Amino acid sequence: MTAAVHRLAGDEWVTLRAARLAALADAPEAFRTTLAEATAFDETTWRAQLDGQAWFVAEAARVVGIAAGGPHRSGDPQVRVLRAMWVAPPERGQGTAAALVDAVCRWARGDGATRLTCWALEAVPRARAFYRRYGFVEVEPFAVHADGVPPMARYELTL
Repeated sequence: MTAAVHRLAGDEWVTLRAARLAALADAPEAFRTTLAEATAFDETTWRAQLDGQAWFVAEAARVVGIAAGGPHRSGDPQVRVLRAMWVAPPERGQGTAAALVDAVCRWARGDGATRLTCWALEAVPRARAFYRRYGFVEVEPFAVHADGVPPMARYELTL
């Protein structure tokens, strides 16, 4: 059974913090932020993350997944970005990831976007496979970035 997905409200920063720390502890190779960095964030920082993006959680008696949608750094009003995607190991393969991306897609469409983009690290083949199954198309191959981020590929979905 797929977990229930809902958007976090501004006062749910504690839920965001717990979910994000669980994701970073489980899959540190999948994210640019480290567990140590996120653990040091204060309440103001967590609240700012809720204000700047649309965060969604999947719950099945506890939080079992998380994803965020936000503006593209280019400022293009037609593009939104899927970020911070994570599903707890016992929930993987159960439809939770698709439910989270569905929620981000609905939000992005409602926000006027026609495309959703995301990045997947080369070291996380399961994520890349999921994005392709969902309908994302690779639009930029793996590349090493100047800031030392491991090789990532960019994927895009037409909404």
